[in-house]
Amino acid sequence: MPRRIGSSQLRSQLRQAQAKQRQAINRYNAAVRKHNSNVNRAVNQYNQDVRAHNARVRSNRQKLRRELAKLRKRPEPRRQPGT
Repeated sequence: MPRRIGSSQLRSQLRQAQAKQRQAINRYNAAVRKHNSNVNRAVNQYNQDVRAHNARVRSNRQKLRRELAKLRKRPEPRRQPGT
C-alpha cells in the first residue's frame, strides 16, 4: 500500500513545484531580455555606423561640388596663336 501524503505536505510540494516553475520562467525571461538587449545594441551600433558613413559621403560630395563650382568659375586660359 502506498504511503499516504498529508495535506500540508502536499501543499508544500505544490509550493515547491510552483517556485521551481517561477524560477524557470524568470530565467527564460532574463535570457530573452539579454538577447533582445544584445540585438538592440548591435542594431543601434550598425545604424550609428551607417549614419556616420552617410555623413562622410555627403561631406565628400559637397566638397566635390564646391571644387567643381570653383573650376567652372575660372576663366578659360587664352590660347597662344600657333601652338
